[in-house]
Amino acid sequence: MPTHILIADDHSIFASLLRDVLNEIEDFRVVDIASDGEQALAMIKVSKVDVVLLDLVMPRLGGLQVLRELRATKSPIKVIVLTGVGSNDAMAEAFTLGARTFVEKSTDLEELVRIIRAVSSGDVPLTSAASEVMRALVRRKFAVKGISDSDKLVLTHLAAGRVAKEIAADLNLCLSAVYKAQSRLVSRLGVTTREGFARAAGELGLDVRIDASRSSAETGAKP
Repeated sequence: MPTHILIADDHSIFASLLRDVLNEIEDFRVVDIASDGEQALAMIKVSKVDVVLLDLVMPRLGGLQVLRELRATKSPIKVIVLTGVGSNDAMAEAFTLGARTFVEKSTDLEELVRIIRAVSSGDVPLTSAASEVMRALVRRKFAVKGISDSDKLVLTHLAAGRVAKEIAADLNLCLSAVYKAQSRLVSRLGVTTREGFARAAGELGLDVRIDASRSSAETGAKP
């Protein structure tokens, strides 16, 4: 039985070349190419898919949301994240959402074939990209333990989607103090998005009430 593969990547030339080379492998069959997360989920519903090669950054619906949907439906499909230029924060999130491993897009064909076969059979191959994600997770696990109580308060507000001026007003702090606390958190945790702050707050057991109307960019670190 061949391994049925779905490629989810909005870079059409890369995805087409990858499809062509993988279809040359006797035990592989690329069932389709999705250019965004919505297409990927729709194709999964109507096609037999064993492994998804997933880019995290796609239009309309990103790779992280695809992973969330697969996790919510308890899908048995195995996901390999394709990495180009991305953040360790996003890849760490992908790992917690069930991604099996991470593969750089520049990986040679022989190595990619080995990884797909390993994942398809139930193994979790430790690639160089996956190793970097694991190191980032370990660093953050130790980093959260040293955060002060005052910075934890700022962290809960960042995790809830609030911006610096609002945090300063809520906590009766001057704006510069909030920026300094935010800078310390970014440096210690290695995250810059609301989702990253929320995950760190969760690891600390902090209560966060997320304002879903706010975008991740609003909570990014001050340049």
